[in-house]
Amino acid sequence: MDILYRTFFDREADEGGRTTWMETLAGGGTRACVLAGFVNSVEFDNLCAEYGIARGEMRENGEPVNPGIRRFAETLYQTFMDRASDPA
Repeated sequence: MDILYRTFFDREADEGGRTTWMETLAGGGTRACVLAGFVNSVEFDNLCAEYGIARGEMRENGEPVNPGIRRFAETLYQTFMDRASDPA
């Protein structure tokens, strides 16, 4: 969870947010649902706007509403992990 906060929001996870997402997963929520929560958040939208990035949207099942999100995710992998993403 901490990695998602650092990657998407450039900050450490707050205790309330971490707890909410961990409870979501423990209750049967999927990783795609959590990822969609980050991608579709106002905080991420504001951060993208600050850097002039047009963010996409993601459905809770992990499917992009805007296929540009896949390109953005691939760019994140290449930029921050220096590798291509795996299919999962």
